[in-house]
Amino acid sequence: MFRLLTTELLWDGNIAGCSIVIYDGETIIVKSFEKELHSTIFVPGPVAVLDSLKFDEFVIDDIEMMIDASGGMPDRKRLDDYIKSSSLYYRNASGSEPIFLKLGCRCQIIPMS
Repeated sequence: MFRLLTTELLWDGNIAGCSIVIYDGETIIVKSFEKELHSTIFVPGPVAVLDSLKFDEFVIDDIEMMIDASGGMPDRKRLDDYIKSSSLYYRNASGSEPIFLKLGCRCQIIPMS
């Protein structure tokens, strides 16, 4: 089981504040932050949950171009619209794996192992 705590989450068309994301190998569950467990990975800043089958280096390039060199995030709505219109959000029962992408001027994929 993979547990992640982030200060901002973009997933399934929603933008949430401090959230716990749990991935059990099949389903993603998002809960409001209540308490941290020893197995929880903390990632400060925005994280997007994307579909691995639709993800490539061009997606990272597009997102990084929306983020200025100082690391300031673009308009959340604009970023969410880009991800939704490109069908990049991970969906439960889609038959693929999620990718947890830390957003910033240098986006990073968060390993699940």
